[in-house]
Amino acid sequence: MHDRIRRTICRFFFLFLVLLPTLVVAGWSIYANSGPGVESRREGWEQRLEQLLGTRVTIGSVRPVFPGTMEFKQLELSLPGDDQPMVTIGQLQLTRGQLQRLQLENVHVDADQLEYWVDWLEQTTRQLNDDLQLRLVIKQLVFDHGPYQDSFAEVVGVLDGSDDGSQAIINLWQESSQGDPLALQLIHQPEEKGRYRWILQTGSSPLPTRLLASQLSPLSRLGTQSLFDGQLTCVRGGQPGRVELVGQFQEVDLESLSGFPASGMLAGSGQLEVRRCRVLDGACQFLDVVLRSDGGSVDTGWLQATAQRWDAMLPQGAGARQAFTDLSCHLELDGNGIRIRGREEGPGRGALLRQADRVLLAQPRVEWLSVAQLVEVLVPASQERLPATRHTARLLRAIELPHLR
Repeated sequence: MHDRIRRTICRFFFLFLVLLPTLVVAGWSIYANSGPGVESRREGWEQRLEQLLGTRVTIGSVRPVFPGTMEFKQLELSLPGDDQPMVTIGQLQLTRGQLQRLQLENVHVDADQLEYWVDWLEQTTRQLNDDLQLRLVIKQLVFDHGPYQDSFAEVVGVLDGSDDGSQAIINLWQESSQGDPLALQLIHQPEEKGRYRWILQTGSSPLPTRLLASQLSPLSRLGTQSLFDGQLTCVRGGQPGRVELVGQFQEVDLESLSGFPASGMLAGSGQLEVRRCRVLDGACQFLDVVLRSDGGSVDTGWLQATAQRWDAMLPQGAGARQAFTDLSCHLELDGNGIRIRGREEGPGRGALLRQADRVLLAQPRVEWLSVAQLVEVLVPASQERLPATRHTARLLRAIELPHLR
């Protein structure tokens, strides 16, 4: 072959295999880091995240930091039509591959929208492909409840899909990575046909009850400052749903707990020990709880009316409210009916309310009460009959029993 032809062929291969790709890569690099390129990349990722999360997404900046890893800063997530973001994220790093990794920092979540993310996590976990794992790490997670905030210093979670089903396991540390974390598990199993199970176990620190109240609204009656230490299991998807709870609630607001229809019946702070609680399809089937308090006040009119209904000694009180130094109420609800018992041992055995050594209200002489008798206790003393309101209907449904005597 002639020397000139060989040189021409070499120039051709150098041009198309070396020089041209180099120019393309250099041109793309210049465009990607230019103003239009950066804006195009940001808008593209906003659209991709909006499809994934189902929300409107705004990103401050986005850039590649490693091969397969993108870094996002100043993210805001909001529902269409809302002016205020439901989530803000200071920084997010996304690593793609067989094991995908999400690392977030300074995350603020509007607690009123917590239910949306619970549903999103359930759907995402259910739709995980086989043998796909997603690892989640969050540094500083804050739930905003208006004037209150609940923060977690670190969150570590794994979403795992397999032939046997899918699950999400999330550990949350409130103050530091020391001690036992709050453990949250979501389980999907194919044989359960769409049903799924949430299991929550508190760790070294109790959990603010207001976080649970967004999913279980009756817990909001315990007050904004109450804390939960125990285990909660929720089975959802299909009918009927089931909730089981065992543990203790601290800093219970007695005034909020004894709200309508018995508004103002009690005031003060107490502890609620839940030994057994099972709710099936919104109706409480089994309940075994003990309410205790070392001090507070009770409405005198309600106190006298209840003592009269139970054929007990009427307490003497001139004022509108009567102070007490000891409250001990053991409430049981099952197929036999409803049983209310007072102090189980020691001085004042059988007393529900005491002021020093004086018994203000003793336990009822009838061992088992009917639903109507219990509701009658909660009716304000000024009313002779149960008011026909939505509140009454909800109360009756909540304590409805299939075989009540």
